[in-house]
Formats: sequence, C-alpha cells, structure tokens
Amino acid sequence: MSRRRRRTPLFGHKAVLFFLILVFSTSADDNNNSIQIAIVACGKARVEEAMVSIRSAILSTTEPLTFHIIHDDPHFTFDVATLPATFHFYPAQLPEPYAHLFAPCAAQRLFLHDVLPESVHKVLYVDADTIFLDDVARLWKEFEKFSSVAAMAAEHEPSHQRAYYKDEATHPYYNQKGVHGLNSGVILLNLEKLRSDPWNEELDQFLATYTLRYHDQDLLNLYFYHHPERLHLLSCRWNYRTDHCFYREHCSDVGPPESGETAVIGLLHGSRGVFHLPPEDDWFVKAFALTYETFIEETHMDCERLVKSFETKAVAWIQSVDPESITNNCQAIALPNIFVTLQANCRRNKAKLKLHHHFEL
Repeated sequence: MSRRRRRTPLFGHKAVLFFLILVFSTSADDNNNSIQIAIVACGKARVEEAMVSIRSAILSTTEPLTFHIIHDDPHFTFDVATLPATFHFYPAQLPEPYAHLFAPCAAQRLFLHDVLPESVHKVLYVDADTIFLDDVARLWKEFEKFSSVAAMAAEHEPSHQRAYYKDEATHPYYNQKGVHGLNSGVILLNLEKLRSDPWNEELDQFLATYTLRYHDQDLLNLYFYHHPERLHLLSCRWNYRTDHCFYREHCSDVGPPESGETAVIGLLHGSRGVFHLPPEDDWFVKAFALTYETFIEETHMDCERLVKSFETKAVAWIQSVDPESITNNCQAIALPNIFVTLQANCRRNKAKLKLHHHFEL
C-alpha cells in the first residue's frame, strides 16, 4: 500500500480552515454519477483561465459535473454560485520537496490521490489553460478503454527539429509507438490504482536521481517509461496544442471539418501562454486567441450565443487580414475546426435537452 505522507500546506493553518469551510459536502452518489474534473489554479493569472475552462466544460455537456479546485491563495474568490455544477475547494498541499517545482503548484497533479476524498475513484485532470470544444463526456468515456493507472496524450515534438525529449533530456522518458514524450496538461487518473501503488515512492526516487527541466511532466514520463503497460495513450484531439497545427503531421487524428465528428478538436490546450501572446509573437495563433477571447466575453452560459459570437469574430478577422501575412497552417486547420465543433456540439446538446424535456412531460 502506498504510504500517506505528511503534506505541506502552501499557507497557514487558518487558511486551511478557511478552505475546508468552503468545501461542499461530497456524497458517494455525487462521486459515482458525475464526471469528476480537477483543476489547479495557483496564482492570479490561472484563476481567469480556470474559470474559462470550467465554463467550457459545463457548456460542452448535458452530463452532471463535479469540479475539484485546488488553489494556493486563501483570499481568492471563485464566482461559481450560478454555474450548474458541484464545486469543491481544497488548499494546495504538496509534500516536500515538490512544493516549488517548475510553476506554482505544478506538481499538485501528481498527488490528487492524496488530496481528493477516497470516495473519488477516478478523475479527469486538466490544466487551467484548457478549453473544451467537444463533449467532456466523450473524453470521460476513455476510462472504459483501459483499466490501468492513467491516460495521457503525446507531447508530439517536431521530428525534423531539435526538441527537448529526443535531443536534450538526460533522463529516460516515455518512448513507445513512435511517441517521444507525454504531455501532462490532460490526464485521466484512476485514483484507486494510484492509492494502492507505490507511486509516491517511485516519484521520490526519480526526483532524487535525475536532473529535470519540466519537473511534473518529466516525472510522469519517467514513471511511464518504466511502466508503459500502465498508460493508455489519448488521441491528440483531446490535448490539441499549437504544435499540432504548426506541424500538421503530429496530429493526423484531427482533419478538416468535413472529416466527421471523430476528427474534431475535442480540447484546446493553450500551453506556452498562447491564449495571451501578442500577434507579433512567432507562436501566436489567432484561432486560439479568438476562442479564449470569446469564452472570456460570453459569460451567459448560452452555447448558441457563444457560437454566434465566435463566428462573428472569426469572419471579421478573416475579412480584415492579408492572406500573405498568415505564415502557419493553424488558421486554415484550427479555425474552421473549432467553429464546426462548437456548433455541432451545441446543437447535439440542445437536441438532448429537448428530448429529455419531452419525456419529462
């Protein structure tokens, strides 16, 4: 049995009590019948992103959702009172020496099995800078495809360019089925398996042995290098990043809108801060920026209104831009795919709700 270690709160005991008061009561029924989503929102910059991610998940589905929000500021406020979901708040707690690795609370995703109640058997972890386009219930169904520890998507480093894992990493990493490294932004976790596994001890050993650059992600890569059979590989469409449209061959799962619903972008991941980059930055992608901007502005939780707003913004930009100024594939690939996915999922959910209402009558 994995040992339960003393965790170090990232702020004082009074703040911990403050957070515990905020935690809504959790019932076994709630945990068994709803989709469980964990988000770590440490630092003011992540709070806005986390709210966008939360709203996008709610808008994406008709299924009940339970959110587990982990934060490091006892004075933060999350305006979730009007959102149709269940929320639980927890103080960030990390065992030493993980508390200050890479980014604030970045390693928290590695210890969700210690933080969340034992009544939570499995959870979907997503970085705060993620936006759901397709139904989150479809991603949750990936649990039915594996009985191992976790599911993650590939890092998809450029094969023809110098990259971290294949060219620079001095430690082992997941290198199976043509995949060079895993990305830690979206993880399906079987918490029951983690609680009965020497997970904590192995991570301690890796951290003490190797020099790491992307600490939490590197630790996951080390673990699944040693235990590849414990990983289910997710499609890149559930962790779609700018790399995938800059280098289209890295995500062949996503195609043009006419390819059908199995080829749509399920989740946008704004890694490297791409939701906030200025247009002159080499990694700036208008499709990603427009999506984030739309979710920031449209707070009414109306998917039809959101889709219309995104369409208006996209059309206005297309009509104003000089085609010669577009120097990457992302606008041609991602922009129409994002619109079609949002529109199709909204219509599908509206139809579900209409049918449900019909049977209630």
